[in-house]
Amino acid sequence: MKRALLLIGTLRSLLRTGKLPVNKMRAARLTVFLVCLLVSSPTLSDIKVKDYSLAKSSEWFKSYILGVGTGIRWASIRPDRLALHCPPGSFKPDADAYIAILDRQILDESRKPDGLHDDTPIELLLLRGLMRKFPCNR
Repeated sequence: MKRALLLIGTLRSLLRTGKLPVNKMRAARLTVFLVCLLVSSPTLSDIKVKDYSLAKSSEWFKSYILGVGTGIRWASIRPDRLALHCPPGSFKPDADAYIAILDRQILDESRKPDGLHDDTPIELLLLRGLMRKFPCNR
């Protein structure tokens, strides 16, 4: 946050002195963009198992997990690599389907002898769940 405030102050002083050759509207847009870039939170960079039970019913999480699942799906269709998972054509991915797969994977991994660590990213568990539910014939 301090970096963002320092950047805003620097931009303002450059605009006042005329050393920055941009109009005010462009400078305002640049300032807003840089502030958003600097203070954006990495909250959604990965979600841990310990936070999953609280997050899974929220709308932002449903959008997030749908995006993660879509990314995994796109990563699986590259012709020059082995597929990560091979869902049937009838599988219609939506947030609820991914959450069900994730719930099952969390349950199964928590039953293992080493258990499931609270810091395990759910994105990894979704990938494992998809690979287990839709294995590819290799």
